[in-house]
Amino acid sequence: MCARVCALEFISFITSQAMDKCLLEKRKTLNGEDLLHAMLSLGFEHNSEILKIYLAKYRETKEQETLHRHLGSRRFYHASGHDMTLADIEFVRPEFDDFYDS
Repeated sequence: MCARVCALEFISFITSQAMDKCLLEKRKTLNGEDLLHAMLSLGFEHNSEILKIYLAKYRETKEQETLHRHLGSRRFYHASGHDMTLADIEFVRPEFDDFYDS
């Protein structure tokens, strides 16, 4: 029970500091950078560096998922009569580049 109360206090403390930054910048939405900035300004540098790396990797993964979802949703017609997505199409290998340049 004590750990839960401490965790809630910590989250509230960091969030409050991050919200102050948002209000100063006249924004209504809290983002990951706001939380990282709050942690740095409150003296939690050792945690914020790890979280900065995690946030960057998380965003990169989300970006790739969005791109894959966007490209994968396009449908193509194959000569065999089967529907295919872009993900199903095998891309041309580099050794065949000369063939397509002509």
